[in-house]
Amino acid sequence: MSVEMQCPRCAGRLRVTDELLGRLVQCPHCSHQFVAGARVPPPPVQPVVADHMYSRPESDRSAVTSLVLGCIGMVAWCIPIIGLPITIIGLVMGIKGLDGPSRGMAVAGTVLSGIGLALSVINMVLGIMIALS
Repeated sequence: MSVEMQCPRCAGRLRVTDELLGRLVQCPHCSHQFVAGARVPPPPVQPVVADHMYSRPESDRSAVTSLVLGCIGMVAWCIPIIGLPITIIGLVMGIKGLDGPSRGMAVAGTVLSGIGLALSVINMVLGIMIALS
């Protein structure tokens, strides 16, 4: 009597007689040697953990930071001593985030920070001019 088997490497079909069960046989299709009738357990499945789901890339964090600082800078320009550093940091973070996955957010943060910086500088210059006159 013979048993039909499948090669574990190429999945080719072959017939094995009862006398060869438990012995080393060779696949006629790919020449792979294996024990006839032995059950080969499937390889263990390793869980896949997507790191990007738990942490944002550095450039993505830069884009978010730039947008937040740009929004704050739109209000903080009224007090140049606060508005200047906030908008400068927002610009730096926005430029840093331009090459990342959140490019649009980085552009928006850069633009808002640039506007806030310009308004802070204008406010500072006008304040100095008023104080000197």
